[in-house]
Amino acid sequence: MVGISRLAFSLALVCWWSSQSIADDAKPTNGPFGIIEGTELSALSDCRQPTPTAGVYRCSDVPKPRPGIAWYGVLAGAHVCGVLAGTSEKQVDNRGDQIRELVDRAASEIAKEYGAYTKLDELAPGSMWAGPDHWMEGLFTKERVYDYVWRPEAGSKLKDGINWIIVSAKAPTLASGYAFIFFIFDNHADCDSVMTQP
Repeated sequence: MVGISRLAFSLALVCWWSSQSIADDAKPTNGPFGIIEGTELSALSDCRQPTPTAGVYRCSDVPKPRPGIAWYGVLAGAHVCGVLAGTSEKQVDNRGDQIRELVDRAASEIAKEYGAYTKLDELAPGSMWAGPDHWMEGLFTKERVYDYVWRPEAGSKLKDGINWIIVSAKAPTLASGYAFIFFIFDNHADCDSVMTQP
């Protein structure tokens, strides 16, 4: 009887160990710029600088920086739910050719790793900023969207707990713009309460 009990205990231990190994293997071991989904914010000593946006913190450094990226940040409650990054601002003309080039280049690099995407190049219905010479006015007033989006529905090869990715044109002024990059993790719902704070 004792032998059977020991055998049962051993089998249970093996099953538990196997389930732990499978669970560990399922956890992301990598992430955008080396930041892993669900990492405790307290463990990211370089990502503690609060921003005016609730739940978003600037990073002074990241584990895997990339050329052409000027700044990094994380979206987090107690744990990281997303990673943000941006290029340096660039002076642009009314037609916005320079900012589109920045965004296209960033999207091309991301596509090498994550594959297919959806491209959005749209102006809000009824906007007065139609026509190529008013491209930046539309972007500055947020009536124009110039985005690349990676989602499972688009056939994107998402991994490491990434739920979707967006590369977007941003215009702080009429004469300057930059490429904004945002990786959202599967645990993004954990940050909803933080982002809705006043």
